Amino acid sequence: EIIRDITLGASGQLSRKVGGESVYPPLPPGVAQLSYANNFKWTVSGGEDRYRRGLYTFFKRTAPDPNLITFDCPDSNLTATSRSSSNTPLMALATLQNEVFHEAAQTFTKNLLENPALQTDLQRLTQGFRACLARFPEEAELVTLTGLLKDNREYYQDDKESALKLAPSKYPDPVEAAAWVATIRI
Repeated sequence: EIIRDITLGASGQLSRKVGGESVYPPLPPGVAQLSYANNFKWTVSGGEDRYRRGLYTFFKRTAPDPNLITFDCPDSNLTATSRSSSNTPLMALATLQNEVFHEAAQTFTKNLLENPALQTDLQRLTQGFRACLARFPEEAELVTLTGLLKDNREYYQDDKESALKLAPSKYPDPVEAAAWVATIRI
């Protein structure tokens, strides 16, 4: 839940609302149907509740959110005095294949591209890096990100259909937006 919260915070989507009922962020398709007796319906929360902190996410023991399990969420039936932690390739796949992280990258891209103070790729990459990691990027990191952005631009220029899927048509230049979304996700 912390990884999700940090991602939502960096993108500008995180709701700061405190207290209230549990919320239901998007789940991968089919997860709710795996619950005991298939009698649980997960209706995704709308508005700011969709982007509430992970602390408020409803926890269904028979169909837990796969992100919580992948990122070492403790058993909700027991007291946890400390959290175990691991680092597996599944965690990277969870962030790349999850609707929440995809939407965050789209919103973050929109914020970077529409910010009048950010006029160059270097400024946008630096600001994006600082928002995600709370530090300035090193020269080698900027070189890598600039190369990735260039590669993404070339890829989506050749595959405009994929660009429209990644960055909806609300962007004036979907190829440029898709290149940024793909870069921001990294």
